[in-house]
Amino acid sequence: MELDGRFPVHLDIADGASYSSFILARRERGRERGNATLHQGPDCCAAPAHCVCGVHGCGRRAVVGAFIARGHGPAAVHSAQPDPALIKSAAASFPVRNGPLALIVQDSTRSGIYTVRSDGGLRTLVDCPQDKCLLLESFAWAPSGRLIAFDVSCGPTATGYEGIHIMDLSTRTDRNITSGCAFIDDLAWSPDGSRLAYVTDNDAGTGKAIRVIAADGSSSALPVNTGVGRPSSPTWSRNPQRLAFAVRRKRRSFVYVSDLDGLQPRLIAVDASAPAWSPDGSRIAVHAYRGIKFLTPSGRDVTPECAGRPCGTIGVAGKPVWSPDGHKIAIQTRRSGTFVMQANGRNLHGASDWNDWGAAGGAHPSWQPMR
Repeated sequence: MELDGRFPVHLDIADGASYSSFILARRERGRERGNATLHQGPDCCAAPAHCVCGVHGCGRRAVVGAFIARGHGPAAVHSAQPDPALIKSAAASFPVRNGPLALIVQDSTRSGIYTVRSDGGLRTLVDCPQDKCLLLESFAWAPSGRLIAFDVSCGPTATGYEGIHIMDLSTRTDRNITSGCAFIDDLAWSPDGSRLAYVTDNDAGTGKAIRVIAADGSSSALPVNTGVGRPSSPTWSRNPQRLAFAVRRKRRSFVYVSDLDGLQPRLIAVDASAPAWSPDGSRIAVHAYRGIKFLTPSGRDVTPECAGRPCGTIGVAGKPVWSPDGHKIAIQTRRSGTFVMQANGRNLHGASDWNDWGAAGGAHPSWQPMR
């Protein structure tokens, strides 16, 4: 397979590296605060080293095989009895609006999932103390906003609470749909509420894999064949039969779109990572060269203009997350906190200074869907 990429990929946070590989090290470090320089307006490209409108190269398309294979997940995954009520509670209704922005915080005083108040303070959503949640990796909202899924991985020792959990926020009922010490990250809930995609260890224990499981845990997890490399960041289309994901091979990252009915996936981006599918299904935001790029599911660049001219990327470098109404994007950076901008690239501002891999330990910002 021949690829033509003009720029090296800058993989601040979307390189498939595990949040857990940093959480222990951060306890030995002081509090870090990165400084993001934001350039906006007609002269925004006057400082190309930091410009949010950097020009990104293109790549030749290639195809690799991918499909959902029948099989079983790792030993950590177990089946539960079907729960139609849970699936019904997870399903969305329309119209939708944005609820509070939530994120993970794990430091010396707090551990759990928190919503960000308007003054920048935090309100506890899911309390998960580190004596049972040593490594709280990621979470995902059900499309209804009534349920939240989160995953806990093993640290140096097991606590017995590891696995994927589904919590009903009104009753605080906590249902464990997988168990065991397998690494789990990048949870993504399908738009119809029926399934969860996530990254975990492959069967051989030699790398990572993407799997899909029923949201009530009633069926074994099915692996997605993502080809050679380390997969990350599964994201659902509005059609719950399609996924986009990133794959890292050596020092480069690629984004694919795959139908889950056995058809081959399509390469839509080279030197890009952390795809996020828009709620209406029309665009996929990706972390590209020093910022965020928008693509159609076929790979056409539809990034908004910057200062009246085509712009390689917008925003800042990081992992994009769409708001439920599709009008905003949050960007999770490695050391500079979380930023929010309009989907057209305007009004970029800091939303929280809690970091992804720094001493503060905030990660995975995501808005609660509200009906």
